[in-house]
Amino acid sequence: MPDSEAKKAWVKEHTTRIVMNLNHNTDADILQQLSKVESKQGYIKQLIRKEIEANAGPHRTLDDLFSGYRDNYHPEEFDTGADVGLEARCNK
Repeated sequence: MPDSEAKKAWVKEHTTRIVMNLNHNTDADILQQLSKVESKQGYIKQLIRKEIEANAGPHRTLDDLFSGYRDNYHPEEFDTGADVGLEARCNK
């Protein structure tokens, strides 16, 4: 039975489809591992979430880092020098 228009609209609005091709030769180890799990999608999500959790640390902004300087902190005055030489690279 085909999906209803409402379901198609919901899927389009609320999901993202990710597709990847795995090579039978160079990705044989991955294919073998995926063949062992009941839910490939669940397994991949679990691995990604584990990686996210392992790398989660204190996420600090510049405002957090300079919060002790309350009255003397003016981020618009900082020059990181990131734009140095940009003109030369753009004009090539």
